[in-house]
Amino acid sequence: RGLNLSRSAYSDYFAQLSAMYQSNGIGVKKANQFAAEALKTAADAAAFGNTTVGEAVEAQLGLLKGSGELWERYSVSIKASDVSDRVKIEQLKSLNKEQQEQWKNLYKLAPAERAAAKAKLQSQMADKKSLEAVVKHMLAQEKAAIFLGQAAREADSLESRQQKLRATVDDLGASLGAALLPAAIAVTG
Repeated sequence: RGLNLSRSAYSDYFAQLSAMYQSNGIGVKKANQFAAEALKTAADAAAFGNTTVGEAVEAQLGLLKGSGELWERYSVSIKASDVSDRVKIEQLKSLNKEQQEQWKNLYKLAPAERAAAKAKLQSQMADKKSLEAVVKHMLAQEKAAIFLGQAAREADSLESRQQKLRATVDDLGASLGAALLPAAIAVTG
């Protein structure tokens, strides 16, 4: 863990991120991998931007929903044009060599033939929606390089120690509550 989050907070943020990736067409295994990476990035962003991990997670969720504005708080700018350009490149990369050659030669075809050939090639490209989510994740990871490792560098600070203590107390409270709940239910009936 090492993110100064209680188990429940980590689980909540992880579930939100994973669900967002999955809703964008990414498989469960890859969505979970991306969610774990995004949480680490969020912890570093929070340390860098002097915000909470929750606020940094909200920035990541906003990016996946199509708005990179919240990331700008962390000196990271991800524009729609950056995403669109990268998606087009990744879509072309998803074609095999023969299909890539066909794409390059589209301009040689008559307009009617070109439209049909282009439509056929586009249908063979990787799914745009899931590709956009992957590209947004990749761009966030790349552009977050300015603050990656910030949480680890600040791990011994007083604020970090207080966050760890709060997370431990939250976990202890959850454990005690879970242990006492059956007794409380029995008493209250």
